[in-house]
Amino acid sequence: MINNNMIRQNNKKLMLIGFILLSILMSISSISAVGESDTIPRIEPVTQGHSVSLPQGGTNGTDAWMYCNISTIIDPDHNILVQDVVMVSSGTSFSYVLPGSNTVVLGTYTVTGYCGDGFNKISFAYTFPVTTTGRDNSLSLWIMSVLLVFSIVILIMAFSLDNIYIAFLSGSLWIIGGILIYFYGFGNISDMYTRALSFVTLAIGIMIFFAAAFHHDDGEGIAKAFGLDKKDEGDEYDYFK
Repeated sequence: MINNNMIRQNNKKLMLIGFILLSILMSISSISAVGESDTIPRIEPVTQGHSVSLPQGGTNGTDAWMYCNISTIIDPDHNILVQDVVMVSSGTSFSYVLPGSNTVVLGTYTVTGYCGDGFNKISFAYTFPVTTTGRDNSLSLWIMSVLLVFSIVILIMAFSLDNIYIAFLSGSLWIIGGILIYFYGFGNISDMYTRALSFVTLAIGIMIFFAAAFHHDDGEGIAKAFGLDKKDEGDEYDYFK
């Protein structure tokens, strides 16, 4: 009876921990969304390694601008890619094509410039993200975070409930997370660090998966499958035991 009560208490604690973790993640995503809305304007994401046409339009109140120039284009590593270039006019708007060789680094690029009519001049600034898919990967970051949190929570539940099948599910989630991080990165980041994280995540998943699938004897606890069972106490000087 005592064991059943302890199991129920552990289950309640695990559920509480899961809700707290999810609440923290939702709060972080909300704060990030608010922070993004307060920054300078941003245009659509660009696929890594692809060229991008940077537009600029508007008027001085009566007529179109006579010229528009880009002052700087700065990459995520704070390197100046372009400086003081004239944008090409196409009717009432202007544009400049940034070659794909300049969009290799993932992250947010900043464009600054100005337009004028010979008498008046106005500055402009905006950013654009470069991602592996050409789409905003904030959703990807959210999905990866939730997936990893669920993998950890489910693994804790497997040990708490002494259930090898729940451990098998946790291992599968770890493997899926490792594969997704390898191919899509972690949010807007995809480099050697995210690949290293994917290998670690995948290795953890494979160990849990095989321990749950092939190294568990019926009737024995889950700790034995992972080599965490308590050893019999004996004489520390008995080297032949």
